[in-house]
Amino acid sequence: MTLLNVSLCLPELDVAALQEKHSIVAVTQRFMVPGKSFVLLPCRAGTAADRYQPAWLERLSALNMPTAGQLQATHWAECVFCQQLTEESAIATIAAQTIWTEEALFSQLRSPDSLFLSFLKAYSLSEPIKVEAEPVCDQLYKFLPLLSYLNGNTDQPVLNDEEFAEAKQAILNPAQPSQSEDESKPEDEPKIEDVLDSPDWISKISEVGNSSDGHTFEKLVRKGLIELGFSNTLDRPEASLDPEATGGAGGIDFYADQPYSLVGECKATETEKVQGDPATQLHKLGLKYLSKDTYERSTKLVVAAGKITSHAEKIARGHEISVIRPETLQSLILLKAKYSDSIELSDLKVYLQAPPFGMDADAKILDLIKRWELEFKRKDQYIQQRSQIVATLKELSAQPIHGTKTSFVSLEIRAHHNAQYSPLITDEATQSILTELASPLLGYLGNKQLPGDQERFYFLKDMPEALS
Repeated sequence: MTLLNVSLCLPELDVAALQEKHSIVAVTQRFMVPGKSFVLLPCRAGTAADRYQPAWLERLSALNMPTAGQLQATHWAECVFCQQLTEESAIATIAAQTIWTEEALFSQLRSPDSLFLSFLKAYSLSEPIKVEAEPVCDQLYKFLPLLSYLNGNTDQPVLNDEEFAEAKQAILNPAQPSQSEDESKPEDEPKIEDVLDSPDWISKISEVGNSSDGHTFEKLVRKGLIELGFSNTLDRPEASLDPEATGGAGGIDFYADQPYSLVGECKATETEKVQGDPATQLHKLGLKYLSKDTYERSTKLVVAAGKITSHAEKIARGHEISVIRPETLQSLILLKAKYSDSIELSDLKVYLQAPPFGMDADAKILDLIKRWELEFKRKDQYIQQRSQIVATLKELSAQPIHGTKTSFVSLEIRAHHNAQYSPLITDEATQSILTELASPLLGYLGNKQLPGDQERFYFLKDMPEALS
């Protein structure tokens, strides 16, 4: 049983496709945290015919859709995976596996908003919720609070676990056209480009790291470091960060010179122990391809899936080399994808260059990730709470019951907020936030106080939404 307190407004045909087993994805404008659950709220806005592939439009239009004014929410969903699309080259492949046209996805990609593909597992609600069409339409792709909590039952999934897994696989790894025996590639030939271009490439870091495919792992680590904000201004294949031009056996696995010098080795393994000595190898290759001064001042990192030998551990500690697991690097990059400005590479440098070194460094980086995540959750909550207060004033002003009244006292605002949003807020906190938002420095609200009357607040302008 899942407790539901929000809904996500999506185009009516998008919701219909999710409900009728025609789709498991939704296009969203922000990263959606996996595990988030919500009611699917249909809206007729944004359902222009040119948005959908003709075959899908015909199927969806043939459904028994409700007439004007009769929309209702009949399903809820849980986000199981979300990935931002940034490359135009991936759009054609993705579009072919969805209900939308390439043009529609290209338009979204080029707009000021970001393009995220959210994988949703849908379930039937015990009872449908009636929806008023007009008030919802200007909230497309946004989360809206429910008037009361609902219980989401998982007994009636649209797709069972096996069907959902197959549908997800079909989108993330679409089948390639069949080839003749002469044209086909050997089965054991690694399909590097498929992994690097996959919408869920970040989640592949751990999977590939814990395999025998070291070549692909090196490419994924390089791409991950670029995603974090590292770059390489050198034109040297033996000391590179280009995912498509790895150094192989003779070069350094990865090297960045911006915003600071970072040098490292990757070790993928499907066993508990790492073969070879990555710490010694890093030391030798670093001094071979970099100047002694550059190498010594570089931040040194090994990303290894298994335990290194006691000798390698001694070398790593002696040469101040941090050793972390692929899962830790993956968590770092996922945090960056979730909160775009969350990773401070200067802070990461301090942690990587401070003891403990060797395999104990993994715990210190995990602690840093947890601290960053907590900070951004708090920031998210801080912004969200203030955004809710501004929305409360706007909603109160628009309610017919209040007539021409546009200003309200703190007690009225707090009562309306707590009836619509969570978490609940106290009178003292409400007054403090109202005063803050009415400051000339912010100007989201206005305030006034007549003789003998309480201070009143009124809406001036919308506030940006929370980070996620």
